Amino acid sequence: MSKEKYDLLRVKELASLKEISISELAKQTGISYTYMSEISRNVKFPRPEYLVKIANVLNVDIRELFVSTKEDKTNTELLEEIESITGKLKSRLSDET
Repeated sequence: MSKEKYDLLRVKELASLKEISISELAKQTGISYTYMSEISRNVKFPRPEYLVKIANVLNVDIRELFVSTKEDKTNTELLEEIESITGKLKSRLSDET
């Protein structure tokens, strides 16, 4: 039986950045090591109250635990979009006059 991976959480990454082991994170949150290990490997998705505990121990906003589902745009892409919109607006304004 294969386990589905969620790949939505950054617990392992954030714990590493904060130099907290998964074992220590489990102790400080009161979550069993086995379950915390599964959470950190994205095998299990925790209950909301566990997300709050994990965020508190890692000293991060709970939103930082999640992987972004939206593609980040570069500054160049954003500027191109702004220029495109500005150009369209200028065109509409000149057509109206």
